[in-house]
Amino acid sequence: MPQERERRIQIVEVEEEEARTLDRMLDYYCYDYSEFDRADILDSGSYEYIDVTTYLQQETNYPYFITYNDEYAGFALVQKKTDETGTYWYLQDYFIMRKYRQYGLGRRVATKLFDHFEGEWEVRQDATNEPAQAFWERVIGAYTNDSYRSIRRSGWDGPIQRFVADSESA
Repeated sequence: MPQERERRIQIVEVEEEEARTLDRMLDYYCYDYSEFDRADILDSGSYEYIDVTTYLQQETNYPYFITYNDEYAGFALVQKKTDETGTYWYLQDYFIMRKYRQYGLGRRVATKLFDHFEGEWEVRQDATNEPAQAFWERVIGAYTNDSYRSIRRSGWDGPIQRFVADSESA
């Protein structure tokens, strides 16, 4: 049996000069997500979800490209947030291109992100996005050995998982 080529996953921080690439990928993400939020393309031909240049300059934002065998496979936007509950890592947006979803890439990248940013995490899903809810329940459940809290927040209509990431116990 021929040996399968080794698949390499990388999580690479987005640099300011790569803003256009992230902006284009955000349009694919918004297109994919429009199934759930019913968003329409604007007259510009884009969803114009966030101002990527401004986003990249904010110290509390940690944007990453996800590559698979040196090809773009998605992105993760992580934020460091502080509120009345303390400081935590918030997975703002997470996107794996459809063609890479069957490889378990989403689960493996999420685990690497959790291990990299140790501490309290919050992952939210839209109330209408049942596939995301099932995915994150499986991933976070496996990562924490089902030691996570389900919470609600005013202004957010959907499930939220809070948990502590610790690469030593993962």
